[in-house]
Amino acid sequence: MHPRLAPADSWEKCPGGTLKSVAERSRRHRLVKRAALAIPLIAVLLLALTRSALLPAPMVSNTRPLVCDQVVKLLPAYASNALSANQRVQVEQHLKKCLFCRAKLEAIEPSLSVAARSIVRMPWSEFHG
Repeated sequence: MHPRLAPADSWEKCPGGTLKSVAERSRRHRLVKRAALAIPLIAVLLLALTRSALLPAPMVSNTRPLVCDQVVKLLPAYASNALSANQRVQVEQHLKKCLFCRAKLEAIEPSLSVAARSIVRMPWSEFHG
């Protein structure tokens, strides 16, 4: 009969520390398997966190479009380039549509550069078009 298939009464006592070393190897094997599953997950999470921290927040305005009163108050700061990027975009969007506010801007800053005026000027035909 094969020694491994021998009846239980013929087994010999294990040398000291054998079962302990088998248990330790089994424990290490389980830890390695867990780490092999966890490392890719942790890497993906870290990558996602790093990318979201490095990417700039989109400049999206959830506010209502500005009305003439608001734009007229902001025009001096707009003419002197003192508005935030978001406010500047809002004012420019309003100026593209509003002749009254464009006229106010031209009255506030007659020395505004030609390049800056071209941003807010729109042919009359496009406005009524």
